[in-house]
Amino acid sequence: MTGVPVNAFEVRPGITGNWYDPAQNGHGFQLEVLPGGIVTAFWFTFDNAGNQVWISAAGPITQNRVVMNVNRALNGRFPPNFNPANVTVSAWGTLTFTFTDCDHGSVSWASTDPAFTASGTMTLERLTRIDGLACD
Repeated sequence: MTGVPVNAFEVRPGITGNWYDPAQNGHGFQLEVLPGGIVTAFWFTFDNAGNQVWISAAGPITQNRVVMNVNRALNGRFPPNFNPANVTVSAWGTLTFTFTDCDHGSVSWASTDPAFTASGTMTLERLTRIDGLACD
């Protein structure tokens, strides 16, 4: 790949786990590297009004980066009142993860959902890892 240093970090299954920004403890990401070079992400966070939100996404690995189209599910209810016919999924925006090594990275976002800050960046550190799944 042009412009990528030969020894640059490459995303691999070992980054699977939970990630967060220690300066913003209380929300974060669950990442999983799947076969075929795809990463899933769930962001357990809050909207600008303080409502808890799960944002989900998936995207392909390109060296040390993963760019994802993000969706947000709305109108669900807690069981036993859950009805899948009531759930709507809408486009939220994009997430871009960039990793510098097995334990550090960053995420930037661009959201089209007015309930969220339109764009931003935050540093990430690994919080958990899968036992027996090496990253190096």
